Amino acid sequence: MQPMNQHLPFVPTPLSLPHVQPLINGKWRLAMLYSLRQGPLRYKQLHAQHPQVSEKVLVFELKDLVERGVVERIAYK
Repeated sequence: MQPMNQHLPFVPTPLSLPHVQPLINGKWRLAMLYSLRQGPLRYKQLHAQHPQVSEKVLVFELKDLVERGVVERIAYK
């Protein structure tokens, strides 16, 4: 058994800060991801939760998050 004061070595993982920072780097990204934490939202629902974000910025941020694989876009017919 290891002594309690002995620290384990830091092992970089895909969830370490250098990997996550570009995903949340943006004025509205973290707020949008926070809104999506409980499940899927339609575009208008997300925009209603963040009316201060312009549609242009919201579309740009969502497209970038989809390209990075952070969120998934589902097209409803």
